[in-house]
Parts: sequence; C-alpha cells; structure tokens
Amino acid sequence: MATCLFTSETLSSSTKLEHTILKALGGRITSREVVSDNFNTRTGKDIDCKLADQFKLIIRELAPFLSTDLRKKRLKLESDDQKRSYYKTNGIVELAETYETIDFLTGIKYIVFPNEEELKKYALSNGIDLKSYEYLEPVDDVLFTGLYSISPESHLSVIKCILTSFDVMLARNGYSEEKRFTRLPALLPIRNFILSEINKTRHNVELLDNYFLGIDFFNCKQLLSLLGKHFEVDIEEFDHIMVVTTNKDLHVIIASWCILGLENHYVKLCDNWTGDSFSMIIVNSVIENKQPIIVKKCEEIPFLIGHKNLYKAFCHGCDKQLPVTICQMISKIREYEYYDTITYVEMHADDLLKNVFSEIIKIHKEYHTLKELALDRIYKLFCSDECKAVKKLTFESLEKWDSVDINDFESVITDFIRDYRIAFEHANKQPLFHPGKIIRKM
Repeated sequence: MATCLFTSETLSSSTKLEHTILKALGGRITSREVVSDNFNTRTGKDIDCKLADQFKLIIRELAPFLSTDLRKKRLKLESDDQKRSYYKTNGIVELAETYETIDFLTGIKYIVFPNEEELKKYALSNGIDLKSYEYLEPVDDVLFTGLYSISPESHLSVIKCILTSFDVMLARNGYSEEKRFTRLPALLPIRNFILSEINKTRHNVELLDNYFLGIDFFNCKQLLSLLGKHFEVDIEEFDHIMVVTTNKDLHVIIASWCILGLENHYVKLCDNWTGDSFSMIIVNSVIENKQPIIVKKCEEIPFLIGHKNLYKAFCHGCDKQLPVTICQMISKIREYEYYDTITYVEMHADDLLKNVFSEIIKIHKEYHTLKELALDRIYKLFCSDECKAVKKLTFESLEKWDSVDINDFESVITDFIRDYRIAFEHANKQPLFHPGKIIRKM
C-alpha cells in the first residue's frame, strides 16, 4: 500500500491527484501515491502558490503554446503595497474591487473604485453618503514588481517538487518505496523539515539556507546542453529539467531544477550519503505534448554546481570550486540578509522579465519578423473575436522591426514593449491600464 512521502499516511485510490511539478507551471507528472490529501492541501495553499505566482507572467506569455486549462482568461494582480487587487483580462488591467484609504497627514478619506455601479453598491453596503465626496483625477502609480518576488515559501515548494517528482518517476519505473532514494533514512531530515515548515508565518531561514543552495539566472543554457549530452536526452525550449547526483567525496546528494529552462534552483538533499553513486534526470516537456521521462546513470555529475554566478538565497556569489562552495553554502547566515536578497531580486525584476520575453520570442519560429509576431499576438491574445480587422492593421512604430535580428532582441526590447502596448491599446480601442476612479471626502 502506498504511503505519503512526508507524513507516512496510507494512501488510496480516492487520494487527490498530485501534480509534482505544479500544474500552474505546465507540470505533467501526476500521482495519487505520493502525498496525502491533507499535505497536498496545506502545501498548495501555503507554499506552492508562491512559486506559481513567481512565474505566472511568464506562463501568461506562453499561453498560446500550453494546454487549454492553463490559458486563463483572467489573471489576478496585487499591487506592491498589498492594498489593491487588479484583474488582467484580454490584456487590459482593471481595478478588481472598491477600497477606501486615508491620507494620514491630512486625515482625508478617499474611495477608489472601478466603475460607478460598483461605487454605488459599496456606498449602499457601507452607509456612505456620496454627496459629501468630490471626484479627482486618478493617479497611475501602481507597481506590480512583486509578481516576481522570491520568498522562503517558493524555495520550500522547489524542494518539495523535486522530492515528489523523483519519487513518482521512480515508482513508474518499477522501484518499490524502499528502493527509492527519496524515501531513504538519509533524506528523512529534509522531508521532516518541509513538513515542519508548512503553515508557518516565520520560517527557519538558517535551516532553509542549509538545503537551498541558490539560483543561477545566467548559465542555464550551458548547463542544459551539458546535461543533454551526459544523459543522451533531447531538451527543448521551456522544458522543466530536474537533475539529482551524488557526491561521494562530500557525502551529499545535490539536486537542481531548471524551471521552464530559465533559471536553475539548486538544493542539497542530504549531507550524510554513504550509498552508491548515481545521477538521474527528469524531462517534463511544457510546449511539446510529450510524456515526462526519467533517465538514470550509475555515475556522478561533476559539473552540476560550478558556476561563478550562483546566487544563494542570501545573494552571496560563489567563486570557488565544488568542495569550498558546498562548505560556504551550509554556513549560517542571519535572517535579515535573506530578505535583503528578496528585495534585490525584485528590484531587478524588469531586467529578468526582459530576458524571459526575448526567449519567448525565439520559440515563435514560424514568424520572420517581430512585427508579424506582434500583430499576431495582438490578434490571438488581446483582442475580442469580433476584432477581425486587427490583422490588417499596420503600425508605423513596428516597421523598424522588419530588419531586427532576433538574437539582438535585448538591445531593442524596451522600445518594443512600448510599441507592443501602443498596439494593444489601438486594437482594444481603450487604454490597457485602468487604475480606477477616485473620489475624496469634502
């Protein structure tokens, strides 16, 4: 009888289906024999949602290539001040609900609302006399950089996804529970750590630092090329690639997850390994409709961690070779440095998303020019079905893209995004962003 990887509860055919790589990220590995319903619900609510949020703008851009259930019509956004919610529908961002705010310096009360109907409902339910309010010009000052925020919860989700994915894929290949490395006593500490951190409002980041080794934003393609040759597998654009390898000299098991082929997250699964050497890779296709595969070898991967630009959870770059790197990574670092790093990454969110957008452009191989791509994307994603004439539209601001080499995309991306926005607004015959109307008490 199957048991939960983390709680040891007995599972049955009625256990909820678990996506070990999040469904929201295009995961295709599913099982009813890896985690209990209670564990599934708790992690989905408390940690998995944070990881999914980190990539939802990217998933939104990939929507035309994904399964129907991932092409969500409405994307919910939260402002950085956590006071306002917005919905992005067909490319248009609108205020989701009415809210009140007070200027602490003047004591004046303001009401921000999406439309007159919603304002009347809000006033009626809260006993507000609208005659005592006056209209103001709305201010477009809303920021969404937090959409790319990196949190302790997302790191915990990464570790959980790696463990459950290898557990399920090994089970599919005939390994009994006692034969899977994911369930061996050497990995009990990390399994217990994940279990203990769920539902916490303040996480043990010193212990998390011991397991979560860092993120590499810059060397993914080079690493994926090496891994493809090592395991003799084909790796496509935006595949999820999970790898695990032993290092008998250091007695550790190291794992990595290259999420959507864009950034590599490194994890130390145990530091007292005494078993045989092995390495494994999981390939979960996102764009191509292929079943996930796992390949195992009885040898280690010496090059898995050796990059100079590996950012720890604490943003400490590592310039040394593997043994020194591992020693540095298990050192204790104060909690405030962790949150300083989150701030650092959020400040660079625009640059990171630009890089991602340039990669998304490259998989549209049937297009010869960026202008053609832009026009088609407007038609497919951001216009109503009635807007048939949009394909005939020509935008002078896009003419220059005819001669742009896709490999030079980064040098012109800022102007392109601006033109992209102009084109969307033209096609929709309205602005893409509606910050809401505002009134204040007189």
